[in-house]
Amino acid sequence: MNELTQIKNYLRIDDDIVCDDEMLQELISASKIYISRSTGKKFINDDSVMQMLIKLLVSHWYTNRNAMNGRTNATEIPHTISTMLNHIEISPSYEVG
Repeated sequence: MNELTQIKNYLRIDDDIVCDDEMLQELISASKIYISRSTGKKFINDDSVMQMLIKLLVSHWYTNRNAMNGRTNATEIPHTISTMLNHIEISPSYEVG
């Protein structure tokens, strides 16, 4: 299963709905860069923690893409994401990028 399909499954978006596919691909790419830059570690494609983190980041950004009404703080990263980023940053299991 490719990354886009996994993300769409996670977000519960039907495969035949393709209007946001390009944006989702961009969010997937951005999440990989974000993970590397936030942690200082190399992105590992087949790491389950990093794959879950991609899903969480894409979900957060996708859900809050129109959050300009002031009711939510879309710039705030959820605790789960922050904790996983911290885990990667301090873990010796990940290679420095």
